[in-house]
Amino acid sequence: MYSIKNLIWLADKMKAHKISLFLLCALVAACSESHPLESISSSGHIAFCGKTANSDRFDIYLLDLTTHSIKNLTKEFIYNIDNSFGHSIGCSDDMTPYRISGLEWAPSGDLLIVNASEPFLTIPYVMEISLDGKVISITRQRSMSPNEANILEWPNEYSWSPSEDVVAFVGVNKPDGFQNLFIGDLSNWKNSADAGKILQITNIEQDWPGIIYSPSWSPDGQKIAVSINRHSSGVAILSKDGESSVFVTNGNYPQLSSVSNPTDPWINVKPSWFPDSKSLVFIGAISKDSRTALFSINNDGTELRLLIPNGVSNPVVSPSGDSIAYIEYSSHEINTIGRIVIVDTDGNHKKIIATIKPDNFFALKKYYIRDLSWSPDGKYLVFTSNKSGQFQLYLVSVNDSQLFQITNFDGNAVNPKWRPTYYDNLP
Repeated sequence: MYSIKNLIWLADKMKAHKISLFLLCALVAACSESHPLESISSSGHIAFCGKTANSDRFDIYLLDLTTHSIKNLTKEFIYNIDNSFGHSIGCSDDMTPYRISGLEWAPSGDLLIVNASEPFLTIPYVMEISLDGKVISITRQRSMSPNEANILEWPNEYSWSPSEDVVAFVGVNKPDGFQNLFIGDLSNWKNSADAGKILQITNIEQDWPGIIYSPSWSPDGQKIAVSINRHSSGVAILSKDGESSVFVTNGNYPQLSSVSNPTDPWINVKPSWFPDSKSLVFIGAISKDSRTALFSINNDGTELRLLIPNGVSNPVVSPSGDSIAYIEYSSHEINTIGRIVIVDTDGNHKKIIATIKPDNFFALKKYYIRDLSWSPDGKYLVFTSNKSGQFQLYLVSVNDSQLFQITNFDGNAVNPKWRPTYYDNLP
């Protein structure tokens, strides 16, 4: 570490040898450099999926915003790809937007559900995490009966009920079948692999109203919303007992359009509920060209409202329910400028709080910002971006638009999940 006196002496020496003043400036910056998290007025834990440069699979990591430490939660339980967790955990190798499955905190913040790929199946695990970030237990979920093997072959995209006794997930209901929504009884999942029954909520065997993605449980625990895909556009709002359902699609709502490209990468975004559970927002289409319009609707399927006609990705309602954040790109072409945007609940008063420009225009794919979500206190938005070549985690302050890179991970860090209600549990 250089003192100011030493730097002045060094400057004189540098002049004598005609060394650039630029080097002196770099040394001063190095002397005053602080950890990127020291400027953040927040605390808590963020879980994320990480794949280091020398690893052939993902692990689950925990970032502590107070101590600035990153801990691998799964490494000590896994030694090779043939045991326990298998090859990939909670993530997807292709790293395309919204293709990550698993990794969801329970509402109390003490449990994580994650996916792990075993030789021929994807199996959910529940991890119990202490308040100081230590793994208490990891439980492999369910010993499958023959008639359940198809349902559990590719479970993904989980959503905990507020009571934490059940979890909604997407699975297939028969070989080569369409994805449907299921609810698993989690009454024993914390302690035993012998979980309770599975309830199938939807039974969609055809390409209408589409394939179901990304379940999102209402805060009051009464309903589950899921995105609709393929050529259809919209959202399904389902009761937790499977007795009632509302399909808000282009087939019965004229404001919505079908889409010409059923593999549009914008589709896999969770519907986002307002805190009172009376309404939610979702992504739909108003033309066949793209599925990037932001809609809101009441929980009974009434009062469909177009908030923003295009350019919206990954919308999330704030914890207070008074604003909506989303990702916006200047176009759908490679290497376009991305933005983090906040609007009022009616879609007005747009405020750009961060503009993300790629550092390397030759190394990037499309859609290099993703996984946007709010901190529990509503002060920050966390997201992941590979603007510098590899995916890292970033925070942006909602009040003053300060942008922080919070990881310098040796590889790709994706799918950040802020530990919910962590502040309430602190001693």
